Amino acid sequence: MGTDLMGLIDQLRSTLGKMEVALGAIADAIVWTDKDCHIQWCNAAFDRLVNCEHILVLGEKLNHLLPLWQAGQAVACSAYPDARILAGRYEGGEYELQRGGCALALEISGSCVEMANGERSAVLVIRDMTPARRLEAERRRLENELISLVSHELRTPLTSLLGALDLLGTGQLGSLTPRGRQVLAIAVTNTERLARLVNDILDLERLQANQFTIQKVRCSAARLLVQAAEALQAQAEQNEIALVVESCEAEVLADPDRILQALINLLNNAIKFSPPKGTIRLAAHVQSDHLQIQVQDQGRGIPAEKLRLIFERFQQVDASDSRQKGGSGLGLAICRDIVERHGGRIWVESVPGAGSTFYLTLPLLHYG
Repeated sequence: MGTDLMGLIDQLRSTLGKMEVALGAIADAIVWTDKDCHIQWCNAAFDRLVNCEHILVLGEKLNHLLPLWQAGQAVACSAYPDARILAGRYEGGEYELQRGGCALALEISGSCVEMANGERSAVLVIRDMTPARRLEAERRRLENELISLVSHELRTPLTSLLGALDLLGTGQLGSLTPRGRQVLAIAVTNTERLARLVNDILDLERLQANQFTIQKVRCSAARLLVQAAEALQAQAEQNEIALVVESCEAEVLADPDRILQALINLLNNAIKFSPPKGTIRLAAHVQSDHLQIQVQDQGRGIPAEKLRLIFERFQQVDASDSRQKGGSGLGLAICRDIVERHGGRIWVESVPGAGSTFYLTLPLLHYG
């Protein structure tokens, strides 16, 4: 009996030793605090994070060793992750750790554990996100730098190319054969498409660099909708699509050119993805303190997993759309930025095979 018990104890010690080694090798900091928020155990990564010897960490409180900040303010003791876990109201969060003149980005998750004696303890996993954030920031910087360089370098030759094609089309450089006019039409179409792509890239670059001018004035909602529909009427008729406008008497404080840019972009997408003989509905309604505008089509719809992604840069429902439909994957990202800069929001609801409805809101003009 005694031998069996000693064997179990040795086995338990061996298992605990292996667990200690494994937890010590984990890059994330792991810490366990008791019901009074005193540290009972931590791994080596936590010792390194707080820059303190292990023996001095035990028994201390987390808020004494880890001065956390959130939204520019020091986190109160009662709002620390372990205290919130013990109170049953913590779902994870992101924090800053101010140390040595620089800020570390921390992601802290955790859970509550009930011990054999009924007492509650908190176990936290702390991940240093600083290297990942720096890498992402550098990636974005290089991406924006490349986009800016390419777009600016393309814009000047494209302008010259469109001018030369215009001279050919007007016959100022001699007459063309029917085959020559056909080839010229293809060249003009593709050059204009490339020019639109470059302009979209430049618009997006200016938006993200806060260089995109928004000049808000008093605007009639009805007038904005009519102007947007008129701009796309010829394209809709060419595609055998009916444009229906349902407006309302309301005024908003907005930049009319930018809102028209967003509406025209949404209508253009609706036309491109709608079948012949279809109907596109452009409507506006007053809801509480804002105007809600919607563009509804009868197209193929958007899969649920794509509903949020399509508002990101270079995102399309189908990779073949850029070739078949001529899209750049930037239009909806520009729409989102324009609408958000007006204090509104934009989203889409869709059922695959039954069409899509894009919604955008704008604050109403208040008097007084």
